[in-house]
Amino acid sequence: MPFIYQIIVMIILMVVSYALMPKPKMNNAAAKPAELSVPTVSPGRPMPVLFGRVTLQDPNVLWHGGKVANAIRK
Repeated sequence: MPFIYQIIVMIILMVVSYALMPKPKMNNAAAKPAELSVPTVSPGRPMPVLFGRVTLQDPNVLWHGGKVANAIRK
């Protein structure tokens, strides 16, 4: 029986946390091509050495998947 109480409390807490979650304000969700930052490779560019948690703003990437747009067909 205590297990059912735990499930009920969990569901109530999930609903409350979803209701209190901040909602994103998006004026225009579509990004323009000029706003996208695509990593590139340049000869002679130094390779950064990272330690720990680091956010790299301008990575030097050699290859990152095939960027292909496929049409959605129903």
